[in-house]
Amino acid sequence: MSLTAWPAQKTQADAKTASLPWPTAKTKIAQRAQRRYAREKAEFDEKMGKRQAKADETGKKPRGKTPTAPQPGVRDSDQINLTDEESRIMPVAGGGFEQCYNARPGWMPTRCWWWPPP
Repeated sequence: MSLTAWPAQKTQADAKTASLPWPTAKTKIAQRAQRRYAREKAEFDEKMGKRQAKADETGKKPRGKTPTAPQPGVRDSDQINLTDEESRIMPVAGGGFEQCYNARPGWMPTRCWWWPPP
């Protein structure tokens, strides 16, 4: 392959990825960041409302630091797994991190060995 063929191949690859039907990792991360910002903004507004109501009720300035407003946009720590969206990078007991699932066991009272059948 010659060096002059590289830009043509790169533009072909870019055109192929632009036409993919599913969202790319960057768009998924941006969507998660938007949802996180909306959630954090709602929590911040609720805190500030309670803080202001308490200040109006007592006539004094509330104690403690004023909460900081959440910052919109993607953070450096935002990640996504392209192969399995349900797994997450989690800390493990021996130190370090691994790709894991947050398994939540489900049970039914009629299916447990210690529970008498109905």
